Amino acid sequence: MNPPTRLTALYHRHLALGGTMVESEGWLLPERYAGPEEEIEAALGSVGLFDCSASVKVDVRGEGSEIDGFLGEILPGETARRPGDVAAYPSDAGSMRYVCRLTDEHALLVSRPRHAPPRTSPLEPETDTSLNRRVYLTNATSVLAGIALIGPAASHVLRKLSSVDVSLEALPDPGCTEGAVAGVRCAMVRTDLRVRERRVDSFDLYVGRGYAEYLWDAVSEAGREFRIAPIGTTACSSMLGLPAKTRVGAGLEG
Repeated sequence: MNPPTRLTALYHRHLALGGTMVESEGWLLPERYAGPEEEIEAALGSVGLFDCSASVKVDVRGEGSEIDGFLGEILPGETARRPGDVAAYPSDAGSMRYVCRLTDEHALLVSRPRHAPPRTSPLEPETDTSLNRRVYLTNATSVLAGIALIGPAASHVLRKLSSVDVSLEALPDPGCTEGAVAGVRCAMVRTDLRVRERRVDSFDLYVGRGYAEYLWDAVSEAGREFRIAPIGTTACSSMLGLPAKTRVGAGLEG
C-alpha cells in the first residue's frame, strides 16, 4: 500500500492562488501558478515566495561540545561550530541541503523531501543516530513550516517585517539566526543562489506550522509594493538547473 500524500500547512493558500498541484516525493506541492517563466522573471526581477515546508527538518539539541562532536562526524571537511554557521551536508544520495547552527545548544538539519524505503517512515531523518553522542534528534518536519523569499528585493521585504539585520554584512551567505518576523519567532537561514552568473538573495524562514498561513500572508502584504509573486517547484528548480522532482526548496546545495 502506498503511503498517503502529505499536505503542507500552506496547501489551501496555494489553491486560493490558483496553484497547479502535483505529487512530488509523497507531498502535494504547487508546480506552478502563472507559469514557470513568468515566475522566474518575477523572482529574479524582484522577489518570489516559495513554500519549502516539505523539506525534512531535524532538530538537534544538546550541550555545545556534544553537538560539536556530532556535527564533526556527519560533516566531513565542514564545520558548524559557532552560532550563525551554515554548512552543506553532502550525502551519497545528494539529499542533505544544509546544517545551520542556531545557538551553541541548538542546530537544524534540513534535507529534501524523499520517499522512504519500505517499512520505514517517510519522515525518518537521514542521520546516523547510533553515534555515541548525547544529542537529542527530533524530526520537526510536521511541526515546522518553511517559507523562502528569493530575489533582489527579498531583504527589503524582510526589513519591513523584522528588526533583524538581514544585510549581507550582518547575515552573511551562508548564515543563520533567530528572530521575529511579523511578530512570529523564526529560524532565518540565508543561502543565496547563483543564477545566470549573478548572486540572488535567498532566505528560508522556518516557523511553527500553526503560524504558516499568517506569515505567508504577512510576507505577501509586505511584498506587494515589490510585486512579490508566488513561485512553484518548476520555477524554483529551473533557477537551480535541477529536475523539479529532485529539488524542493531554495538555498545551499549539498
